[in-house]
Amino acid sequence: MEFSSNDVPFSASAAVSQSFDVNTMQVSPGSTMYCTPDCDPAFKPRVGMLFNTLRDGMRFYEQYAKVCGFESRKSSQKRARDGVIVWKHMVCNRQGFKNVSTSKTVAPKSDSCKNVDLDNEFSVENEEFMTDIESCESDGSENEEEPHVEDLPTPGVCVDDDKKTRRTVSNRCDCKARPVFRLAGMDGYQIKLFEERHNHSMSSPSSLPFLKVNRKLDIGHQKFVLNCVKANIGTMKCYRLYKETVGGYANIGATSVDFKNFKRDLKAYLVGVDAQMLIDKLFRKKEICSAFSFDYDVDESDQLTRVFWADPVSIKNYALFGDVVSFDATYETNRYDMVFAPFTGVDNHKKCITFAVGLLSKEDVESYVWLFRCFLNAMGREPKCIITDQDPSMKIAIPQVFTNTCHRFCMWHIMEKVSKKVGPVLSKNSDFMTELNSIVWSHYLQPTEFELRWTICLRLGICGFLLILVIYLWRACSGLHHVRRVKIIFLMNSQILISVWWSFICSLRVQWILKDIIVHN
Repeated sequence: MEFSSNDVPFSASAAVSQSFDVNTMQVSPGSTMYCTPDCDPAFKPRVGMLFNTLRDGMRFYEQYAKVCGFESRKSSQKRARDGVIVWKHMVCNRQGFKNVSTSKTVAPKSDSCKNVDLDNEFSVENEEFMTDIESCESDGSENEEEPHVEDLPTPGVCVDDDKKTRRTVSNRCDCKARPVFRLAGMDGYQIKLFEERHNHSMSSPSSLPFLKVNRKLDIGHQKFVLNCVKANIGTMKCYRLYKETVGGYANIGATSVDFKNFKRDLKAYLVGVDAQMLIDKLFRKKEICSAFSFDYDVDESDQLTRVFWADPVSIKNYALFGDVVSFDATYETNRYDMVFAPFTGVDNHKKCITFAVGLLSKEDVESYVWLFRCFLNAMGREPKCIITDQDPSMKIAIPQVFTNTCHRFCMWHIMEKVSKKVGPVLSKNSDFMTELNSIVWSHYLQPTEFELRWTICLRLGICGFLLILVIYLWRACSGLHHVRRVKIIFLMNSQILISVWWSFICSLRVQWILKDIIVHN
């Protein structure tokens, strides 16, 4: 009997419409538990079936697996000298065992082509046929179509205990169910052997939509994930949102892992060209609005190293509220380890605003000088005061560009290091921390009162004298009268600084590529 790919409809609806008992396990005379799938005879393979092409035969068995509630995969094959496939094996997805990573252990030899029977109950009369099946095992180098070859045990290879592997749960149970296709001359391919018994139960009807054969990310799924990526929505939230859209998990047609893998593959596809996409995006913004300001720089190998941009709203905000600027370069935001460096401030409503943004591949003096000059060219004037962390490169670069700007350190960054510098014992001393915070975060102490309370703090914190001395010099030399006192007090306030830091941390992802930054900001 000859079959073609058009004889049986390969539709997902046919697979779901079949009814079978997934928990019916039978016992063989050799005390082996097995399950024989129950399905429509039209979907069931039989020994002697002929197919026009090997692809038709494999599709027929894949449809049979879909109907019965299990997954199949390609296995060993044997080619003739002219390259034509003579033998082809397909197996249950739960065939074999997972390679267990244990030290000083030799993995057992795989029986991917041997022992096709259960408890030796299946016999083949033709010895030549059995010899051909066993010879397939020696052609392992031709298993280019095996998608799970890494999961199979490697014969006679000691497992390296130092090798790091992903710890995953395996459902392999050495299932022997399989068909074997053999080239039948000009007639096509024939099923020479078919073992239908499984040593595990089939998937339940409610689990059928989650089988790999029934999962597929079509163009609608991909467009939805892409839109969520643009909106800075994570894959799990995207998956749950899509579930609410279609009315249930069974109607999605994919799993959350499929969503994650598509996002991963999309970013992997863009790696290497995302820098040019970022620059093209900035050029388009410049064409739309001439007030948009940006600049970039590349190294000798034409790799993007520095980027700066500021939109018209940010430039207008700087003209109104740019007396005091906070510059923070402590955000590592993408897989290229480029530093995200925003220029921020506070408006009249005590709200944080962003003046400009920079991306730097290096935190050296040259990079900071370039970024500060871009900022000065875009804004047209220097800030009266700039607050940064204790980066020595910034301390050198700022006077070279902002000659009339008062440079001050960020007290919040200093106080974040208190527990590390003074030690665990002193950092847990409530009297010391209370006295230190009352001095540091108070802006209305008179000089005599400040000196008195500072002496008390020194007596409590001799172990952290070096850090306390830095804080003392910062506090004594703050020079608040050179700028608007109200604005620098707002920027020194811990809640303001934490809100600025947290807003960027929540918006940025270490896994981002360069294009993601301009899309989400």
